[in-house]
This record gives sequence, structure tokens and C-alpha cells, in this order.
Amino acid sequence: MISNTIITILLFALLTLTHARSVPPNVREFYNKVKDGLCPVAVAKGFSQGAYSGESNYCVDKDHTVMWIAAPSGLADMDIDCDGANNSHGKCANDPSGQSITSFVGEVVKHGLSDLDSNKHSFVVLGNHNFNPQSVGIEPLSLVAVICGDKMFYGIWGDSNAADQVGEASISLATACFGDSMTGNSGHNQHDVLYLAFPGKDADCKDAAHWSASSFEEFEDSLAPVGDKMVAGIHA
Repeated sequence: MISNTIITILLFALLTLTHARSVPPNVREFYNKVKDGLCPVAVAKGFSQGAYSGESNYCVDKDHTVMWIAAPSGLADMDIDCDGANNSHGKCANDPSGQSITSFVGEVVKHGLSDLDSNKHSFVVLGNHNFNPQSVGIEPLSLVAVICGDKMFYGIWGDSNAADQVGEASISLATACFGDSMTGNSGHNQHDVLYLAFPGKDADCKDAAHWSASSFEEFEDSLAPVGDKMVAGIHA
């Protein structure tokens, strides 16, 4: 007899598979152009991730329409951020470095929440004490498109890192990208993830996001009107 735990895992995997967005051709073309570390304009340099100690940069295109993370010969990895509400629950239970609040809790409470919940909110970590993405026009809780393999998901800029690290996302987003092996202490080590952050008011998700969503799928879906508009403007 199949246990309830196995059934739950299989149902989650099926839901994630059917929910995943395909990567639009223009975004795939952009990914292929930058996947080996191309960085036309480095707006902040010298950050660490995985095997690259002090060698990763925040990059923008020549027209400053989108920002991403580049390593010397790749993109970003995906470490796990369990900060915020319920930071020790679910798959975040084994997170050794979780914090009880995110960087933008003051903005989040305006929408009726105590904070973001990594277990259901699709969010990405950008910036740290040496670099604030707002300096290049990217606002808290704005749209970030995440390309992981042959999938694309929408998230928001939901937290910042205190250390000089890059490449981090909520556990729910990491699980959607790479499956149930993701935990609070186990992420994705390959440098093949493209985080696309967008400057300007058009990328603002504060009003579009379904903040009271009960699941990752429900929250991520609510970002689609903003996300679809932003990624349509990407050009390689």
C-alpha cells in the first residue's frame, strides 16, 4: 500500500510539473546569450556564490532594462532563503541560518501579512550591505522572472542578504524549479539559474500579488499579468 507521504510527494510533483511555465523564445534567446557569464555592464562586482568566491557580478544590459547575476563562466546557483513567517516549518525546518523577518517586512504588513512565508511565497533574494538594487531602479516586491532549466516562474524581490552572497530564493520557488530534494539546508549548486529583475514602476507587484494566497501556485499565478508584460520586452 502506498503511504500518504508518498502520495503527497507525487501530487506535489505533478502539480509543479503542470504549473511550470515554458520559457518564451525571446527569453530563451536571452538566456543562451548570457549563460556563459556575459555581463555587458556590471553595476556591482565581487560577490560570492558556490565555487565562485568574490567573482560574481550584478549585471544589466546596455539599455538598463533588466538585471541579472553572472559568474565568470555561468549564471547563478539557488541557495535557500527560509526567512520570514514560519521560517522553521515545513521544508525549512532544517535551515541553519533562517531569520524571523525579511528585509521588507514593513512593506509586506501593509498587505495584511505578518511577513513573507518562504513555504508559499515565490521570492528571490537580491542585494546585500554592499549593493542595493534600488540604486538601479529595482524596487522591493517588484517582479523577478526565474529561468531554471526548461521552466520559468515568476517571483518578487522579497529579501536581501546581509553577507556578500548572491543566488538565493524561497524554498517554494526552489522546489518548483528543482523538485523535492530542496530543503532549508540543501539547494541547487549548478550555476545555471537566470534571475531577471526589472526596474521601474511597471514591474511593481504590490497591487497585483495575491498576498493571502494559500499556496505557491496561487501566489505565483497572481504575478503573471505583470510578469508576462515584463518578459515580453526582453531582447537578446
